[in-house]
Amino acid sequence: MPPLFCGIIIKVRNLERCRNFYRDVLRLGNPVTDSNFRCEFSLGSGMRLVLCKAREEEQLADTTRSAVWLVPENPAFQLDLLASYGCLPGADELNLLYPNVKCYRDPENNPVYIVTEPMK
Repeated sequence: MPPLFCGIIIKVRNLERCRNFYRDVLRLGNPVTDSNFRCEFSLGSGMRLVLCKAREEEQLADTTRSAVWLVPENPAFQLDLLASYGCLPGADELNLLYPNVKCYRDPENNPVYIVTEPMK
């Protein structure tokens, strides 16, 4: 059986600012790989979140945005932490389907969905 690789790759302009957001605000911990052009977080079970610095001339269209879903152990604490950093939930079509999912945005406008209670 071939190995299974799972993860999310997000291209960003400001790697440092995004690294700080995912490390400190979303509490993903220190990156397992960290350089001037790539930052990789372990999400457990072999999953990775990779932030790659986009080239200056590279266009980052809205259609290439990646979404991150986070199911925190303590949703109330996570929402308070986001608020303390000035992050507020925004309107999103998923809020209509799943009232227990809040949509936030990372520093480069990529959606970050926080699940506040188990889905039914």
